[in-house]
Amino acid sequence: QNSYSMVPALKAIGITHLFDDHVVDLSRMTGKSTGLAVDNFVHEALFETSEEGVGEATKPPEPLDASVITFRANRPFLYVLLHHYNHAVVFMGAVCRP
Repeated sequence: QNSYSMVPALKAIGITHLFDDHVVDLSRMTGKSTGLAVDNFVHEALFETSEEGVGEATKPPEPLDASVITFRANRPFLYVLLHHYNHAVVFMGAVCRP
């Protein structure tokens, strides 16, 4: 499980007013017009897999060539999950102690 503060990334793309209580207006969400701002914005993700796969709900379709591929996780490695159609990065992580 990983937890990551999104504040630096949001500020880097120009979303700064959300963190300044003198500028931001959250009254439509809270009913209070002043003194409120976002202190932290955290993204948390958990990815689990086993020898059986990642689970039925997210299991990819079987390839036409059902040959067996052996993967030995005997050292640290990085992994990237890509969207099936546009190959966008959906999730990225590292295994430090396999």
